[in-house]
This record gives sequence, C-alpha cells and structure tokens, in this order.
Amino acid sequence: MSLLVLFHDNLNTEQQQTRSEKPAQRQRTTGERVIANSITAHWDDISRISAYVVQFDGINFISRYVPISAVAATPEDFNLVASDYRCGYCKADRENVETLIRTHPHENFVFMESAILGVESIKLAERVISEAHFNPQGYYAIHRRYLDGGDFQSTTASVDARVLIQTHVRMASEIGINTTPTYIVAGVPHVGTIASTY
Repeated sequence: MSLLVLFHDNLNTEQQQTRSEKPAQRQRTTGERVIANSITAHWDDISRISAYVVQFDGINFISRYVPISAVAATPEDFNLVASDYRCGYCKADRENVETLIRTHPHENFVFMESAILGVESIKLAERVISEAHFNPQGYYAIHRRYLDGGDFQSTTASVDARVLIQTHVRMASEIGINTTPTYIVAGVPHVGTIASTY
C-alpha cells in the first residue's frame, strides 16, 4: 500500500511540474480573431505596403524602410507594432515594446502608424515619418521620442509622409485594428498592452 501511495505522490508531483512548465495560453478575443483572419484575407495588399521595420541585432536597434514583403513572406512570419502617438497605453507600453523586440533578436517588427485617435494623431504620425525619411536608421529613436512627448524636429509633413499615413490608417481599418496598442507576433494578434504576454 505504501508503494502505491509513493507512486501516486510521484505522479502528482510530475503532473504539477508539467503544468508549471507550460505557460498558460490566453484566450484570444473576438477582435484578435478578426485581425488574424483579416490579415490572411488581405495578405497580398499588406505585403505590398512599405513601412519602417525595427530589429534588434543583439547590440543595437536597426531601423529601415522596406516593403512588408521584404521582412514577412507569410502572415505567420508577420510581427507588427501598431500605435498612436497620443495613446496613453502606447506611451505606457513603450518599455514592454523594447523588451519584446530585444527578446526576439534578428526578427523584424513592422511599425504601423495607425493614428486612430483623430486629426492630431495623424499630424504627429506624419511628422514622425517626415523626420524619419531624412534618417531612416533613426526611425526607432524618433518613434520613441514622439511617444515620450519629446521635441519635434519637423513642423510640416511631406507629401510622401501623408500618403504613407493614409495607407497605414486605411490598412489598419481594413484588418480590424481599431484600438491601440495592437501587436502581432509570429502572426498572432494581441490587442492592448503587452506587459509579459510575450
């Protein structure tokens, strides 16, 4: 009888260890499922859009401006950060975004200027893009400075910046991104702050 109890206790311990080793998976919201389905449905259009992409190379954050197809061949490869410079949650989540990118070294994160909070958000996004066109490698630092409410270098938006922001806002709407922040990691959407989700 004691052998059976001892075996049973070991089984329970093994089950507890197995359970504790597996991270609990969060249920996806309806909005996240809509985004995932929309990305798949609109992938050809999404992949043709250009955006600033940020990657951590193990030492530095590298920014570049490329078509999304250059960094993601399929929706499953797609990593995205969608934010609004007037969004309080986006501002609060900026350290978590940096941690997310650092913990996925050599992976590309597309930054979508979703600007969903109105005209002032669109103007801020246009300024960021206008400034970044002069310094594409500095995009991530510019992005962070604007989220921090820092000094604005550019006062007027270029035509190219306006067109890009219109494209990003339209695409965000088409794929169901109607709140910020929204993240996609390896094709899996997450709406809201990311505090230790990834």
